[in-house]
Amino acid sequence: MLALFLFASTSSTSAQVEKPRVYINPDGNHFTRAQFDSISAANIGKPIAIIDRIEKDKEIQFTFEVLTVNPFEAFLKKWIGQAFPNFEIKDVNGKIYQNSSLRGKVVVFNFWSTTCAPCIEEMPKLNELVSSYTSQPAIFLAPAPETLEKVNKSLDKHAFKYNILPDASSLFSALGIDSYPYHIIVDKAGIIKAIYQGSRTDLATNQPILNEGIITSIEENIKR
Repeated sequence: MLALFLFASTSSTSAQVEKPRVYINPDGNHFTRAQFDSISAANIGKPIAIIDRIEKDKEIQFTFEVLTVNPFEAFLKKWIGQAFPNFEIKDVNGKIYQNSSLRGKVVVFNFWSTTCAPCIEEMPKLNELVSSYTSQPAIFLAPAPETLEKVNKSLDKHAFKYNILPDASSLFSALGIDSYPYHIIVDKAGIIKAIYQGSRTDLATNQPILNEGIITSIEENIKR
């Protein structure tokens, strides 16, 4: 499944010794990190999709594709200012969530998957986000397409403070989401106000960081 979490490439150094990275295009051609950076520079303005990541004994392989059309921009144009699709889904504890029960609250969605490495990596930062709004009119929901059993197995290894919604493939389909992660902010009236795609990494520390736009959007919509 396509994972659009890399749109530009910036060279960085780290105190840790990392395995060499090999980048493979749809034709099967292999490129070094420096060559991939050159490809990125030559395609400024075009999104680069990382389709797959495989860690080998001696290297890390990334399958990538340069996209001619930015699907995220089309997604924003379609959904910003629109009502969030109707849904009714149980969380891992059996509690039912639906549009009507969320009115009057800012809803922060994190669309994720148990097979999505960037999704797992950003969970600690998302947990901090949830803890920051315990007394605010905001609720955090995390739909996943996998079954309850698969989701629970993942949660046994990775703590996640969002309200987790398994078996949510119908909601992914309704929105047209086919990559992870997606963050969607919905206002108190049920209107989509902001959308953020992908995860972010601090190039200095190589650690995941939270998109500040998510916090700004939550704050703005809580005040309204």
